[in-house]
Amino acid sequence: MGLRLGLLTEKFPAEIGGLARHSDRTARMLAAYGIDVVVIAPTAKLAPGDQQQEMRERITEIRFGVHKHSGDTLQDWHDIALAAKKKFGLELFHALHASYAAYVAVYTGRYAGIPSVVSMRGTDMDSALVDPRRMPLVSWAMEKADAVCAPSMDLGKKVHTLIGDRPVYLVPNSVDADLFKRYPDAADFRRRNGLEATKVIGFIGEAKKKKGLVTLLKAFSTVAHSDLSTRLLIVGAVKREDAHLIQGFLKANPTITRLLTLVKWCDPAELARWINCMDVLVIPALRTAGPSPALEAMACEVPVVSTDVPGAGEVIRPESTGFLFPPKDDAALAANIQRLFRDDALRRQIGLAGRSWVLGEAAPEKEREALLHAYDRALGRGEKGRTIKFEVVPGQRGG
Repeated sequence: MGLRLGLLTEKFPAEIGGLARHSDRTARMLAAYGIDVVVIAPTAKLAPGDQQQEMRERITEIRFGVHKHSGDTLQDWHDIALAAKKKFGLELFHALHASYAAYVAVYTGRYAGIPSVVSMRGTDMDSALVDPRRMPLVSWAMEKADAVCAPSMDLGKKVHTLIGDRPVYLVPNSVDADLFKRYPDAADFRRRNGLEATKVIGFIGEAKKKKGLVTLLKAFSTVAHSDLSTRLLIVGAVKREDAHLIQGFLKANPTITRLLTLVKWCDPAELARWINCMDVLVIPALRTAGPSPALEAMACEVPVVSTDVPGAGEVIRPESTGFLFPPKDDAALAANIQRLFRDDALRRQIGLAGRSWVLGEAAPEKEREALLHAYDRALGRGEKGRTIKFEVVPGQRGG
């Protein structure tokens, strides 16, 4: 597919976090298919007004410094995106976050006369739509974008409450199952990191209150006090404003302080190794669960226990590929973890079923096909109904 694409995102490596990882994966996936991708992203590592450009195999990165005031940053972003459109002959803007990136992509696209696509994420709906500064920008961007994408049916239905009966394209997340898999030397990695002969509860991402940190710590305390071979492995980061939750927990539970391991954000290859150390991955989110950690764990044959929130049920099949529990119910979370820890055969069975599901339903080819279909429709080309499975998320009238 010969296409020159401007990819706008608020985070891109070497920035850390789930959005940065998702943005990098998307850029690489599209470039591998022959699309020329120009990533335009802000960074706090550059002074306001400064720019930096780097090129590598079909991916051009344009990074720019942020200002103290968001309005100045948005104006720079627009100017840089407009200049990139002219320099590289961009035919489409795609925003990977329905916030400031979406506003700039849609506004600049309309100004420059090219279409725009906005990809929603669950955290967008949780945060931007209750932020009075961002809500008008998000709402306007979704109404004016030529195509809006959502990773799940649940999130797609939420989008419909804002944009009415316009189609929302279902673009489910995928995972590289050649990278995320069960490694034969997993036991050696566990031993080198002091996790031999332990039962490991895993968590991936930003450990913060709205992602269920309190529920996670309470459940961990319950399990660990009944079995001191339990470990809690957090791979990612602890949000600064929520660090006191962990500090307070450790102070109140001195006997299990040594059972907590914190690992900073790492690249996908190393992350796959850490997932191989886990016996169960926990996703205790309070409102929306991002699919990537679940898919990565399932690909590594690690059972997933997640809160029953929008997005989770479309990936996790209870009693088959994992377990679901009510938000904030630490007792139910602890019970599910203990059940898996007690039954090795069940843990293996669910792990194998999870990888089988990922191989069939979360292949990168499916995500790419769905995204390209959304691009085609935004560009006004492509036959209506092609890739029917991924065409649209049904509107409110469809249930």
